[in-house]
Amino acid sequence: MTETNTPLIDIRDLHFNWPNEPDLIDIPAFQMNRRDRVFLEGESGSGKSTLLGLIAGVLQPSSGTIRFSGSELNKLSSGKRDRLRADRMGVIFQLFNLLPYLSVIENVVLPCRFSKRRKENALQRSNTIDAEARRLLQRLGLSDERLIHRKVSDLSVGQQQRVAAARALIGSPDLIIADEPTSALDTSNRDQFLALLMEEADAAEAGLLFVSHDPSLGARFDRRIALSTLNEAFSKQHEPTS
Repeated sequence: MTETNTPLIDIRDLHFNWPNEPDLIDIPAFQMNRRDRVFLEGESGSGKSTLLGLIAGVLQPSSGTIRFSGSELNKLSSGKRDRLRADRMGVIFQLFNLLPYLSVIENVVLPCRFSKRRKENALQRSNTIDAEARRLLQRLGLSDERLIHRKVSDLSVGQQQRVAAARALIGSPDLIIADEPTSALDTSNRDQFLALLMEEADAAEAGLLFVSHDPSLGARFDRRIALSTLNEAFSKQHEPTS
């Protein structure tokens, strides 16, 4: 990976609201660089998932700018945002977004089917795409051959969460976005998952943006930010009244 002084994420005067609603997001400034491990702590309603959707280019801001490695997301077409996300971001969605009719391993390799860049990165780690998927699944405690060929809809919620994590990590994305990724995991699987997440981020020299309402996880990260202080819209809504 080449070094760059350009921030991985650079947010300026970011606003977002749903039609005819007040601001849900009002963030004057936020930056993170490659290799940064950022823990965003946020309670329900603080705008966690909305902010991640904006950074991933799934949502468009009402005003302000989001730059990813220098590219201003809100000036890209929908197709170019989709391509950038497929090539350079690994997203662990809160609701997983797995394809229920595909097997476990078919879900994990999907990013490499849609992105030549992710495929080439995966092949630098293992001999085949399937072998790289198996390596990640094994690290997450899902190595049983019978299990990885089952439809993902047959798995428990905790198992599905780990499949979603393996899918996000395959192909060494530049940014890993994790939205409440440990909510369905017991302590053992949570610790196993976090160790793998950190190792894969280090190996890819990737940025890691991890969002959770569980403050006990924050000590494992380089930076810990309360979204309630970052997002002025949430702060204003919860100002004490005189």
